[in-house]
Amino acid sequence: MAPRAAAWCFVVVLLTVGINCNEEDVIRERIEKLEALNDNLKQQLNSQKNVYNDLLNELATSSDFTDRSDGHQKRQLLTCAGPVVFHARLQNAIYPIGTNQIIAYEDVVTNVGNGYDSFTGLFRAPVGGAYEFIATMWSSDGNFLEIEMVRNGVDLCYGRASQSNQTMGSCVSMVELSAGDRVWVRHLSGRGTYANGQEYPSFAGHLIV
Repeated sequence: MAPRAAAWCFVVVLLTVGINCNEEDVIRERIEKLEALNDNLKQQLNSQKNVYNDLLNELATSSDFTDRSDGHQKRQLLTCAGPVVFHARLQNAIYPIGTNQIIAYEDVVTNVGNGYDSFTGLFRAPVGGAYEFIATMWSSDGNFLEIEMVRNGVDLCYGRASQSNQTMGSCVSMVELSAGDRVWVRHLSGRGTYANGQEYPSFAGHLIV
């Protein structure tokens, strides 16, 4: 009896090992399929982000959003009694950041005059006047990023956060705007791929006079 029992035990062990191996193969195959699906979804998402950013850049630089007369911008008189000032922070990191991607500082601290749109990252001057703007960007270890501030698509200043960990880059501009002019911050094409967030980087501006 003992040899027969031992033989049955050996068969049971082989069957168990075979089942476990089959389960591992099935799980491994499912993981590989999920990883491939995830990579495909990432590619589609990045493609859609690029399309959205291209449309946003086209919208931001459209002449429909600026007041023009004979090809020259016309400054409009200050018509509101209150101040114009905004301050927003970048909460979430952006990776990979696209070519010329507009950076939407989504955490709004102040927005007196409602000139800043946290969804698009665009500031639109509610009135004409002289404005001051400042934009900052924060780096992470081994990643650098260069940004530019633009008015209606024309560059105003540049900033760089180097690849040394937690380096802050800044860009400051004082500029005269017409009512309806837009100012925003975007990635300087091809220079860096990671925009660090955590509410350290900011985009702010105010009407001087």
